[in-house]
Amino acid sequence: MKPSNLLLRCLTSSWNALAVLLLALAGFVGFDLHVSHAAIEAQERQRLMQLAGMVEANLSSRLQSTSNALDSIRRDLPELLLPRRDMSALNQRLQSMIAGMTGMTGVRSLSVVSRDGDLIASNRSDFLGLNFREAERYQAMRRGGDPNLLYVSNPFLSPDGVSSLAVGKVVLDAKGELKGYVSAVLDPDYFSVLLESVLYALDMRAALIHGDGQGVFQVPDSEGVAGMNFANTPSVLFTRHIQSGLRSSLQEGMAVPTGRHSLAVLSSIQPTITPSNKFLVISLSRQLPAIYHDWERQSWIKLALFGAIAGVASLGWLAIQWRQRAYAQLRHSHEAESSLADERLRESEERFRKLFEDTVQAVLLLENDRCTAANQAALAMHGMERLDQWVGRSLSELSPLFQPDGQPSADKAAQLARAALEQGACEFEWTFLRPDGQAFIAHLVVTLIQQGGQALLHVVGTDITEQKKAREQVEFLAYHDALTGLPNRVLGQDRLQQALEVAKRQRNGLAVLYLDLDKFKYVNDSYGHAVGDALLKGVAMRLSLCLRAEDTVCRLSGDEFMAVLPEVLAYPQVSNLCVRILSELGAPFELEGVQLFTSFSIGVALYPQDGSDSETLMLNADTALYEAKKAGHNLYRVFEPAMNVKLLHYVETCEALRLALER
Repeated sequence: MKPSNLLLRCLTSSWNALAVLLLALAGFVGFDLHVSHAAIEAQERQRLMQLAGMVEANLSSRLQSTSNALDSIRRDLPELLLPRRDMSALNQRLQSMIAGMTGMTGVRSLSVVSRDGDLIASNRSDFLGLNFREAERYQAMRRGGDPNLLYVSNPFLSPDGVSSLAVGKVVLDAKGELKGYVSAVLDPDYFSVLLESVLYALDMRAALIHGDGQGVFQVPDSEGVAGMNFANTPSVLFTRHIQSGLRSSLQEGMAVPTGRHSLAVLSSIQPTITPSNKFLVISLSRQLPAIYHDWERQSWIKLALFGAIAGVASLGWLAIQWRQRAYAQLRHSHEAESSLADERLRESEERFRKLFEDTVQAVLLLENDRCTAANQAALAMHGMERLDQWVGRSLSELSPLFQPDGQPSADKAAQLARAALEQGACEFEWTFLRPDGQAFIAHLVVTLIQQGGQALLHVVGTDITEQKKAREQVEFLAYHDALTGLPNRVLGQDRLQQALEVAKRQRNGLAVLYLDLDKFKYVNDSYGHAVGDALLKGVAMRLSLCLRAEDTVCRLSGDEFMAVLPEVLAYPQVSNLCVRILSELGAPFELEGVQLFTSFSIGVALYPQDGSDSETLMLNADTALYEAKKAGHNLYRVFEPAMNVKLLHYVETCEALRLALER
């Protein structure tokens, strides 16, 4: 073979090899870009679905709470809607309910409307007397007439220009005839606080849309979504969600308000229990250009790097044809780089393995509901020492037979696994049993992953037993006295209010007792606060033993207690109880090596003769207590109207003496 032919053949084979190498590198770069693109999309879809699920659960619960509030209003309405009834008490109640909704901002007004559309009661005095017969929201309730439905109105502009919604229920009399309506007007604050809390990117939008397609509001609302109609265009994301028939759906397409290609999760919202005539739709969306912005930047960098590599490789291969030595050096360099890449790959795999094994959170992999892998944190959390104690077992096999909600562990585990496989992710609390029989509560985040074409569940768990106990303790102390464990003033007033409502419905009696420990300051000053605290605990225990299971005793403050006695029909019942209490508390207390004799003063007020509301009953019981303390110690007094006259005369006399001394 001629030297020229040999040279041509070498050149041809070398350039062919270079072309194959560059094609392989291009394929690798393209595959890497595709994988990273898919990972970003999956991560964003999962995050939007999780946030939408959280918003859906909270808004559904909030709508149910509003429905419950309307139910509580309308229970007494058939009687109140009779002609010539005084609505001042109902107006005050509606004002109190609005003021008490500390955990539910955005309820603008609570109203009661008669059958003819006249607004007869409201927390807003400026609305009284208005007629809403022609208002769409009341026409819908009048046409429907179903007392079991929560009626959700179309969006409307309030008098101050705010896009609002109204929810309401019809009121029927004992014969099932329509008597009126109760309604609540919800402004954007009702929804926006929760929707704003899930915004994690500048391009993200959270919108609320009525089930008929009319936009209510959006945060941030730079596009003016309020008032838009999304139901007339088949390509609109809202329309595609409705056509899907799913409660939650993931849609991708052109967003009408922004005109940008977006990824959105839409979820239909209804109260958790009460059915409604209309549903609401929340939309959480992100613009695709923003989602893939970093990926596009990295793609250009990788493509530029690939172009540079291709150019350098071409020049290198050209030089190799002329210089064999340079070719050998380049081959050696390539082998070294390949070896370094393999080493880095092994290091990466080792880091991943250590990350899985050494992470402080418990991590499990489930395949067909059975554990296939677990890290050391998972074994430690479950009180295990060997991996084979976990592998091959399901969640229910390491759990009690029933979860705290009453569901069998096996059924609930299967149900949650199906939810994770269908939705891609879910999180929940689960009660486990360690091998020694000790129970603990874990918060589990379950994510669907694909490995080798097989669907696996990636489970991350955290032991929250102590957190749950701490939260329960905080909730207990919010409504109970820390020293005695009795209900505090807040819970005591709530129990009194509930007992009053039952007594009014059942036409029963009710007694309120104010009890005060005589000369308690002398005990604290003489024996110290430790003995005083022990005395208060002993008094609380004896008081509780004197009362029935349905009675309530609470500590108001210091040495002052209150008892609420439902179904007390006559004075002798209270008299006998007061005598028993004074007798029990008159027995000596053995405290810290000290024997103490105590006495009590008791004031009694009876419903309905001494008051029809909680404030009046408590005030009159306190007045009777004052009379008992004036008469001596270890006595009880039942309230009489003359006591108020005497107390007023005493106050006026003291004020006159004070003015006289000042002169």
